[in-house]
Amino acid sequence: MENIAGLLYRKETAKVLLERLASLPLDSVNPSEVISATFFAYLFNEDFNHAQAVFTALKPADLLSKPGLAAAGVLLLVVLAESAATSWDSTKLLCEATAYATELYVRDSNCSTFEHLHDSMILFGSGAISLFIAELNKLSEAHSVELAPLLPVLQECTNDRGKRALSLLRSAKAQVEEPFMRKLAELRGLDASHGKIV
Repeated sequence: MENIAGLLYRKETAKVLLERLASLPLDSVNPSEVISATFFAYLFNEDFNHAQAVFTALKPADLLSKPGLAAAGVLLLVVLAESAATSWDSTKLLCEATAYATELYVRDSNCSTFEHLHDSMILFGSGAISLFIAELNKLSEAHSVELAPLLPVLQECTNDRGKRALSLLRSAKAQVEEPFMRKLAELRGLDASHGKIV
């Protein structure tokens, strides 16, 4: 079990990453950092605005060449929906995420965005993800857009707990641990330089 000091370092790291994301040009943004920062902001109820700023005014067409970043953007909208202050805001964000994912799929059905999206969604035990999948289900029934290959992959996130646990373990090192442990070492170094016990 991680001790309280370790958790506090992770909370501080989430804030550092969230703030840094907003100042980076798009080409320099690492999707894993967006996912990591979103994950820890979600855990610690941090402000998502800095991470959300990365995606302001971006169009799906801009992200076809960046499937990892596109997935991080959709994931961020879904997680924001769960933490929204009102049900109207939550619905609006889920609709936005659905439209965004659908347009990406229509433009390039072979785009690996959805593989990234599935991998990153596994990190979250989020009720909003179930609603997001339900929205996509409704959309696929109401329109000729062929979303069938996408839905089972995302449904694994909510239905298959064994796979979720294994995927979480596999994903954690690459998507969460590495950038956070690196930043943790930096923060510990800063604390040491200020005479704090680390």
